[in-house]
Amino acid sequence: MQGLRDAGMATYKAAQAKNQDAIIEAAGVVSEACMHCHDKYREVATRC
Repeated sequence: MQGLRDAGMATYKAAQAKNQDAIIEAAGVVSEACMHCHDKYREVATRC
C-alpha cells in the first residue's frame, strides 16, 4: 500500500510542476503499484 501512496504523491508533485514527462513516468509507477496488489487476489483463469 505504501508503494501506491508514494506513486500518488509523485504524480501529484509532477502535476503541480506541470511536468508532462514526470506525469507519464509516475503513471507507470502507479500502474505497477496497482498491479502488485491486484495480482495477489486476481483469479487466474485458464484461457483457450
